[in-house]
Amino acid sequence: MIEPSLLATLTGLKLCIIHPDHQSAKVLVASMAQLGCEATHCWPLPARAPQDVELVVLCIEPHNPHRLATLMSELAAVQVPVIALADYQNAALFPLLIELKPAAILDKTINPFALIVQIIGTLGLARECQALRQKIEHSRQSDKQKLTQAKGILMRKHGIDENTAYRFMRREAMNSRSSLDSTAERVISRRGYQACD
Repeated sequence: MIEPSLLATLTGLKLCIIHPDHQSAKVLVASMAQLGCEATHCWPLPARAPQDVELVVLCIEPHNPHRLATLMSELAAVQVPVIALADYQNAALFPLLIELKPAAILDKTINPFALIVQIIGTLGLARECQALRQKIEHSRQSDKQKLTQAKGILMRKHGIDENTAYRFMRREAMNSRSSLDSTAERVISRRGYQACD
């Protein structure tokens, strides 16, 4: 049994199921709707990536690798994870699956319970990755602001231009074997170095 707190992560999830087995997909869409998801089904393989979705369950058919690659590329560009469903008996699919790089791979036959468990895991991992990307971006912005502030302090205090201030901080970072960010923090905390050659 899946814990209620895990199932709560599915509430409001926008899910697209791209699979040729209409009956199984229809059952899965109904099951996902009962769990609070907004699930849709489509087949044949769409020409463009589905819009406004958070996760895609995609059946991998060997006869259309270029279209699959285009679809996966479009989904990766908007950071939508894909769970691939593939025929485990078809070894020819392995190179294609490696090339496509889905977030997870399950058997082509839809098993609602296994798929729900995989959706929860994939969604959790995707959300963690998104949070890490945001944290990294915030850190980069913060470092950029510190560097700009430190250059401004050096420019005002020593009457130098921006390039000279940057070269000074870079030289200080190398001499002290520290990062440019640490050097910028030192400049800010000391409100500029005494000598700036």
